[in-house]
Amino acid sequence: MSVWQVFLIMAVIFCTVSDLKHHVIPNSCLTMLLILGLIHISIEMTYGYLMMSIILVAAFTASRINLGGGDIKLISVIPLYLLNETGMFLFWLCISYLWYHFTGQGSKRQRAFAPAILFSVIMTMLCNV
Repeated sequence: MSVWQVFLIMAVIFCTVSDLKHHVIPNSCLTMLLILGLIHISIEMTYGYLMMSIILVAAFTASRINLGGGDIKLISVIPLYLLNETGMFLFWLCISYLWYHFTGQGSKRQRAFAPAILFSVIMTMLCNV
């Protein structure tokens, strides 16, 4: 596990706590994640993940999935840190969303989805150890 991934987990935990307490994911945290993620992909010279982040924002925004804007922005910056593990992250995210949707957790607009994003990040890292 790299330093970048440890930082990602810490930031997603912070976003999860904020989402659970206030139903808001702070833009300051998301901006910091974006800037450091851009530094990470420039160091690794893997610019394709920036395009994946842009596609994720467009796909989630265009779809009618019951997620807030902060959740969409948080999901979109994660590929900047996970790089080759992004496919596994999207798999766990789909599993999390299906559980969230079919168990009734997502039936109200004010439900926090950040814990499911945190679960997806952790499961991705555990599967790639």
